[in-house]
Amino acid sequence: MRFTLRSEALSRPTRAAATIAGIWAGLGTVAFLAWAAQPGSALHQSWAGMFAGPVAGMVFVLIPIYFFVVGRDAEAIPWSALRHQTNQQRLLLVLSRALIWVASAAATAVLSRYAFHALGVLQFPLN
Repeated sequence: MRFTLRSEALSRPTRAAATIAGIWAGLGTVAFLAWAAQPGSALHQSWAGMFAGPVAGMVFVLIPIYFFVVGRDAEAIPWSALRHQTNQQRLLLVLSRALIWVASAAATAVLSRYAFHALGVLQFPLN
């Protein structure tokens, strides 16, 4: 299996797209949390700051999950329909992409947090 990065591979939910979405989520979440932890950030200075968290959650987590993990054409599978092998395969594909997304997001978040701290780019506590 060759890993290629083509635009068609990122336009539908694949394992590669789920991995890239997980990396996006990990980097974006750590960067947002580091920015929010700064005492002089705009998050603490205006009423619009209260919308920054939900917007960051949508941009870095929810929208990429919808497009690159679950897929736009996904339909709900009732529990009674899981007896059919095609529905089981569809569910396993989504679950495998979800696990790949979680693993890549967690690994990226941990590594980027320590990298940001080691480089001194963003200062925030590691506890």
